[in-house]
Amino acid sequence: VYGTVLHDPADGRFRMWYMAARDPSRNHEVHIDGRRISGCAVGYSESGDGIQRAKPALGLVSFNGSMKNNLIPLGRFGVEGICVHDDENASDPSQRFKAVWWEHDAHSMKVDETGMVVDAGTGGLYAAWSADGIHWEVHPANPVVDCFSDTGQQLVWDSVRKKYVA
Repeated sequence: VYGTVLHDPADGRFRMWYMAARDPSRNHEVHIDGRRISGCAVGYSESGDGIQRAKPALGLVSFNGSMKNNLIPLGRFGVEGICVHDDENASDPSQRFKAVWWEHDAHSMKVDETGMVVDAGTGGLYAAWSADGIHWEVHPANPVVDCFSDTGQQLVWDSVRKKYVA
């Protein structure tokens, strides 16, 4: 659900980042940096033809006690509506990929006894950048916009304004 598919001209593959929701009826455990994620995680897949996808074992996030999965460690409590932008002309190669997503407000959200978010609060728009689209550095001023969102996010380069618009 809610994601981005980009074609990488360097190697011809299609790369996909998407919202991977855990199944509350199966009591899945997702941990990033020792924190249990109550909401959604970021899934990643690749394709040579745009149809058949492979989910590489990235070894970055614990899912039900295993690191053999395709999850990317972004977010504090849950990433929703992630959008990834490939800035092939980035002046800093470590910031080639940019991402924005909506995240729950950790201070006002409420969770039930299973750890599921039942009231997300206001939350905000978060941002990060990456050299490879797998290993991310979050913006130090997150959230970059205080807001509520219940949809996929969009991030584009505005060539008239010479800045990113979300």
